[in-house]
Amino acid sequence: MSSEPSTRFGTPTEPFSVSRLGYSGLTRRALRFAEQAHRGTVRKGGVDVPYVTHCFAAGQVLAMAGCDDNLIAAGYLHDVKEDVEGYTLAGIADEFGSDIAELVGAVSKESFASDGRRYSAAEKAESTEELMCDAPIRVCALKAGDLTVNIADLIFDARVEGFDAWITVFKTVEKADLKLDHYLDLAEILIARLEAENVYPLLAQMLRERAGTLDQMVNAWRAARA
Repeated sequence: MSSEPSTRFGTPTEPFSVSRLGYSGLTRRALRFAEQAHRGTVRKGGVDVPYVTHCFAAGQVLAMAGCDDNLIAAGYLHDVKEDVEGYTLAGIADEFGSDIAELVGAVSKESFASDGRRYSAAEKAESTEELMCDAPIRVCALKAGDLTVNIADLIFDARVEGFDAWITVFKTVEKADLKLDHYLDLAEILIARLEAENVYPLLAQMLRERAGTLDQMVNAWRAARA
């Protein structure tokens, strides 16, 4: 793997040490709700990694970044409406309030167009990027927490299993290339939004560091395939 610094995200800074529990009555209820909703499902490419570990990690990234309890709770709940049949934004609003439900709804992708056609992966990626260019900054923060964890998982998987781990997750080289480019493009958008608004600087830093590392690894993988 290349040791050259990322040209898109700069040289990573020294690791930082920040801790915030982010564990209140509200966030505990949200985490328990997410665990129940995702119970029995696993992460892509893994047969023994419960899906809720991703939701927990996203919430903890937001807690470390100093986000409010509603944002942390939305981090735990962000995939419930999109990925779990039978769960609705109305149900989330009844349980946790309209602010949290609106945050979750703002990052939940639709699978089908109004005419019943299924959106392609490329269409979903483009739609998400366009949305985050103008979304409220708290929505951008929620998406940045989710993306930080997704990128970190790709880094960890490749370090342990090699770049073939990405094929396991995304099924084909072509799909992996599309998704990796999307993650890096989306990271640039979210970092720019957070920095322009001068909010959640630790969140922007965490995302920048991980996106920079992924950028290096993607370049190395593509060079090896050339």
